[in-house]
Amino acid sequence: MTLFRSLLPSESLRSLRSGDISLDRTATVGAGQMLFLYGGTNDHFASYSRVHELESIDNGQGWANLTALRHARLSSSAQMLSLFVPNTATCLSDLYPLPLDRVPTPGWEEMRRLLKDDTGVMFCDDLFEASLPANRFESSPWQLTDSHWSDYGSLLVANSVLRRVAVAPLEFRWIECEPQFIAGDLGSRFGDTAGMQVVRQVACDLPTPRCVFDSGGGSLDGASMGRRVEWECQEAPIDASMLVVGNSFSGTGLCRNHLVYWFSRLFRRTIFLHAASLPTDVVDAYRPDIVLFQGLERFMRLVPVDDYTAQQCEAVYEAPHE
Repeated sequence: MTLFRSLLPSESLRSLRSGDISLDRTATVGAGQMLFLYGGTNDHFASYSRVHELESIDNGQGWANLTALRHARLSSSAQMLSLFVPNTATCLSDLYPLPLDRVPTPGWEEMRRLLKDDTGVMFCDDLFEASLPANRFESSPWQLTDSHWSDYGSLLVANSVLRRVAVAPLEFRWIECEPQFIAGDLGSRFGDTAGMQVVRQVACDLPTPRCVFDSGGGSLDGASMGRRVEWECQEAPIDASMLVVGNSFSGTGLCRNHLVYWFSRLFRRTIFLHAASLPTDVVDAYRPDIVLFQGLERFMRLVPVDDYTAQQCEAVYEAPHE
């Protein structure tokens, strides 16, 4: 059975059977105690179904057109990159407890086909490679009990982005750490004790950034559409600014498995905006040298429109109540 040395399942998680589905039908249990999304607002399992194939392909075409327009719009004023993150089930389909008709989803395949010649578009090939059965035994790029990648997976993708902008990738090492229990957004669906122990993590020799603005006040709350976080790092090796527009995979930079965690230590200035749209005034509002848009396969069922200013995108954020 597949086990990951860095992530050890709790006794409660071990007691779950492959194919079990949480009471709210959000999560399901795969092989090796790997938890996956099942339903939820993204209709996750059904997105791989042939029933929705034509709709998924249409959405892939819509995303491809939107991405091409974004790159054309910004190419003269900033370096524009688009990074698309695959679903966990796409990368670990052999562990998913139910048959998946099409892997990846048809929309993902269509978008990749249409954008194959655009050097500014990335589809996380290094993440796919690290997720292969032969490569995942020592350390998985995915968390056991969470729908997000691990710190290792996040660093792999961060290094992919660095290579694309002609910067040497980060060197890292593994260090043992005090066991840290994490329920994760999927483990919590099966109870407070269904989680994992993190016993090893990646480490890099990087300067510590300073958070100079956070509309969320340092909250670790995951529901944060419209939230903006800005980091400065005077000792950063790259004297440039990066704006990351994305979701919880990019994250605020407060957690090790956020892309922004690594970028905030590498760039003199790093801004994160949690949004699905790229603001119409993105360059004037944030003055970035590099704009990175990060999308996600399971969010491709909806194609956004770039009709909103930075102020309008940020205005939808509601800070969590204390």
